[in-house]
Amino acid sequence: MATLSALGDNARRKMNLGLGSHTVTVTLSSAVADDTITVHGIVLTFKAVATTEVADFIVETSDAASAANIEDVINAIFDSTTGISASTSGNVVTITGAKSVTTDNAAAFAITSSTYQDEPPYTSDIDQWILDGQLDVSGKVVNEGLIAGDSGLSEEFDLTGLGSFTVTLVSAVEDDTVTVDGIVMVAKDAATTEVADFITTGTNNQDAQNLDDLIGVIFGSTTSVTVSVAANVVTIAGAKTVVSSNATRLAVATVSDGSATMIAIPSNLFRPIEVRAKIGSDSDLYWLQKVDVDDMIRIREGTHPLYEVNAADKARKYWSDYDDKIQFSAAPVSGSAMAKIIGIKTPQTVKTVACELPSHLQPFVEDYAVVQAYRQMQRLDLSESLFQAYLSNLNIVNQRYQTTQEDLK
Repeated sequence: MATLSALGDNARRKMNLGLGSHTVTVTLSSAVADDTITVHGIVLTFKAVATTEVADFIVETSDAASAANIEDVINAIFDSTTGISASTSGNVVTITGAKSVTTDNAAAFAITSSTYQDEPPYTSDIDQWILDGQLDVSGKVVNEGLIAGDSGLSEEFDLTGLGSFTVTLVSAVEDDTVTVDGIVMVAKDAATTEVADFITTGTNNQDAQNLDDLIGVIFGSTTSVTVSVAANVVTIAGAKTVVSSNATRLAVATVSDGSATMIAIPSNLFRPIEVRAKIGSDSDLYWLQKVDVDDMIRIREGTHPLYEVNAADKARKYWSDYDDKIQFSAAPVSGSAMAKIIGIKTPQTVKTVACELPSHLQPFVEDYAVVQAYRQMQRLDLSESLFQAYLSNLNIVNQRYQTTQEDLK
């Protein structure tokens, strides 16, 4: 699978742009006759003795001297009008302006590359257009097209409601534990170097304050968990689960179990497809029927002419997607994995990591970047014609998967 960086390089190739700088590090001890280095499509061949071929280079008595021969042959083949040139430092040849440099013997001729562009279209802009292109393609292609092929963007997400709990401390002893969302906090009689330890002093109020301080430090301000204390009672809000090792000394009570008619969707969910939820006394995961938001409002109000709120086992239940939340016609039961979403995840954005879109869609990401690049270069006629071709080809993909979708905008 191609990395996002490689997709950016492909976009540059489609525009016939140079890819910047490549280096070739020469190690003669690993070289054999007829090894090749290909620069911008031109094959340079390693020879043990002089030939009359323009694109041959000769082995010398040292790595550096052989590197100088590679420099000479490149500069002889590519004149100043090509924008491609070579220079050497020791056994390293630096090639500037070539779209690609490859070899059939990486041990003898180790190649590295650095992509840059110091005039429009800038490298940083193309990198961003690749990211934008991923989202644009994901938004325009039907679900079946996004989950097909050798990879795909489908994923199952667990949804858990966030509850509110209290922990009442009464004579806690060493090695008692409180576990919040899987993180175990251990009571100790004396200070330790462990991050998740809190001190028991023999005074309930002070012990509660120490636990409050520890939870605040561990979960910080970037999580959903908040904590407060009053006397010997610690209140923990925004957690999925809170349990303790001793129901008397560290008594946990559930204030709110997190059951709700709406649950925030995961931050990396791009588009939900199907939803299951635990609604009913049997706690089974039921498939829910998707409805529009206005239907959901009327169902909850009891004014819908066809659908109704019914939390009974095996009764039909409904969901909708609104305001970054999954909305339910009746509240799921409490606990972990109270609902599951099968959906399309947001593509990853790290340049050096493989693009997560199926391989048959990755060329469209490149095309999107090319369209934006020509637009930046004020080639509006070419940009517009390529954009229309891009939309037309995406519609062909959608038709292939035989799924109706609103016309692409």
